[in-house]
Amino acid sequence: MTRILLAMLLLAGFWAVPALAQTKVGDWEVEKRSGDDHCNAARAYTDKDDDNSDYVIVLSYSKEAIVVAVIYDGWEWEKVGKILRADVGTDDKDIMKKAKWEVVDKTAIRGTFEFQ
Repeated sequence: MTRILLAMLLLAGFWAVPALAQTKVGDWEVEKRSGDDHCNAARAYTDKDDDNSDYVIVLSYSKEAIVVAVIYDGWEWEKVGKILRADVGTDDKDIMKKAKWEVVDKTAIRGTFEFQ
């Protein structure tokens, strides 16, 4: 979780200035699609220690919210649209209690964190 938070903070610097159409930052792909007023950063990898399971993390930042999508091919969510509640935090501090996560499909969830 600390790595995700650090990545979000590092990428926030890139989002503060106008983004190029597409660029790579380490293993992350950062893009701004035509027609969108926000940027997306994505990282996909295969975990050799987890039966070669595929993972994808997508971070989106707009004027209204930060959206985190997590895709893991080892998941088997049963009900699309189901709302889950889970705390979001770092190693030593909670950032948001009972954050809302939505099941997108059988292998993906999406957390939307709106600015107040």
